[in-house]
Amino acid sequence: MTWLFANLENLRSFESNPDQYVPAFGGFCAYGVSQGYKAPTQIQNFTIVDGKLYLNFSSYIRRFWLSHQKHLILEANRNWEQVKGEKPITVTFTQIWFKYQFYRLFKIPFFPKMED
Repeated sequence: MTWLFANLENLRSFESNPDQYVPAFGGFCAYGVSQGYKAPTQIQNFTIVDGKLYLNFSSYIRRFWLSHQKHLILEANRNWEQVKGEKPITVTFTQIWFKYQFYRLFKIPFFPKMED
């Protein structure tokens, strides 16, 4: 992995605690891991929760993630050991967009049940 820094101060901050900057779930979509698979991400779709960086596949997924992140983080943490050795899935933005629209229209969650 290649790390780029805007200045020397940022590099030194990173060097003092590099684990703080490593994204959760190997940089794969945190929502995807919560659903039991590894999906790619876009760097602009991120959230920091309790000092941990979570990445998401798309802005649609990030919106959903923000609404349900407590539950989704728990599910992703439960799934990560099983999922991390698997090959990432191939998915298109169109597929995710339709899934998100289905959720918005019918309020059927992406996952079977939500418990807080």
